[in-house]
Amino acid sequence: MLKKICSTVFLLLICSLVFASSLFADTKKDIKIMVNNKLIKSEAAPFIDTAGRTMVPLRFVSEALGCKVEWYSDLKMAAIDTPKKDTLIFEIESDKYYLNYGEPILMESKAVVLSGRTYVPLRLIAEILEFDVEWQKESRTINLSKHKSA
Repeated sequence: MLKKICSTVFLLLICSLVFASSLFADTKKDIKIMVNNKLIKSEAAPFIDTAGRTMVPLRFVSEALGCKVEWYSDLKMAAIDTPKKDTLIFEIESDKYYLNYGEPILMESKAVVLSGRTYVPLRLIAEILEFDVEWQKESRTINLSKHKSA
């Protein structure tokens, strides 16, 4: 009797795992980023963090959006100089950034370093640089397009 119960529980567990993996299989697909209808590719893949934010390699996205990036390893900070002459500063493992050396501004996700790359929330960077952000769930594609008024 105990053997039959254990077998049934084991079978249910296996079925649950198979079902759950099929539900989340799509989350393993790479996230694609388009800027003004042009696919941009990075050696380091974007990811969605635990807060549901798309995190992207800072240098890759910033340069694709026309910015210059400087890394200050001794301070564990990265600075982005924008085409409009604004400066954004990100401190690693902090949920704050600075615009034009002003007061700290709170972010929903921390800037992090993974495999030697600094990751930041894509929407934050894009919107500061006056890009619209559109997420296409089915294809896991993010479309960035310059504001019409910018």
